[in-house]
Amino acid sequence: ASNESSVHDFTESWSQFAFLGCVRRSSVGLLWKRSYVDTIGSIRSHSSGETIVLGPNSIYIPALTETKSDGGGGGSWGVLSWGFYDGSIRSRQQKSTSELHLPYHVENLDVTCCGASRGGKDVLVGDSHGAITVWHLSQAQLSAAGGYSVVGNRTVFCGHECAVTCLTVCWEFGVWVTGSEGGDCIIWDLNRMSYIRSVESLHGTPVTALAISSTLGDIAVGCIGCDEKTSELRLWTINASFVAQTTCNSSSIHCLTFSAAAEGININVLAAGLDAGRVRIFSSWDLSPLFDVRGFEVSSPVISVAFSSDSRELYGATREGSVVAWKSCHIT
Repeated sequence: ASNESSVHDFTESWSQFAFLGCVRRSSVGLLWKRSYVDTIGSIRSHSSGETIVLGPNSIYIPALTETKSDGGGGGSWGVLSWGFYDGSIRSRQQKSTSELHLPYHVENLDVTCCGASRGGKDVLVGDSHGAITVWHLSQAQLSAAGGYSVVGNRTVFCGHECAVTCLTVCWEFGVWVTGSEGGDCIIWDLNRMSYIRSVESLHGTPVTALAISSTLGDIAVGCIGCDEKTSELRLWTINASFVAQTTCNSSSIHCLTFSAAAEGININVLAAGLDAGRVRIFSSWDLSPLFDVRGFEVSSPVISVAFSSDSRELYGATREGSVVAWKSCHIT
């Protein structure tokens, strides 16, 4: 009887109050709000507690190791940027004033998304023709002074017939996933840099957001709905087995992220950035919608969401420069 009671309490806690991966009863509290003049592209939370706000066409490159005790990780984190007039892709470390330039000027071809391995030794670039180019950088190149560097070791991966719209990397499981305008997704091996398997589209609508769970390896895929007025959210295992699907009353799912609390004692969730300043929290088990989180004064789309390293805080950003942080408030 005691076991049945504990299971019931656990399930009730998850279904009604579990937020930010915490199994204890909690509610959502507003932590802070900030506004920036510049346009925001994405937001990340560092293990040191810093909130990193990046501009458009930029992604965060984590250090090789990141711990709270070293005040910023085992080495500097970096930023990878693209969309420059010369077609180059530029990598810069946090504590460095120099940049590494990767030449990528191809006529009638645009860079659509980028990704990187820890430390930035592998730079992944998706383009408008459906190809992904991977640069393998040496330590000498990573430490090079500013200016153009000749990078000879690169690999081109083909698999998508349409433009690559999304690219996400999961260092914990050693995989990276790409999504295309044609609706298909491909799982790639980050260590061997090879093809693993494809996740076929159900309706052929563009993929707008991807996320990989760092604790389970599950893959969340956001797509535009068939009527172009709603969006579809699908969940797959790392082996491309279908798990669940749900529909959102938003024209697009702009971003996705999983919480990363320890499995077994916590139940993780999936956060999705939607239209009208909404962040919706889903169950990571079956995509059951739990509730919406609000806090933006403007009704613009939420284009980036991120959990803190302990999954007790959630950050969201709109392209117009609004950033909001929420925290888990335990109910006594």
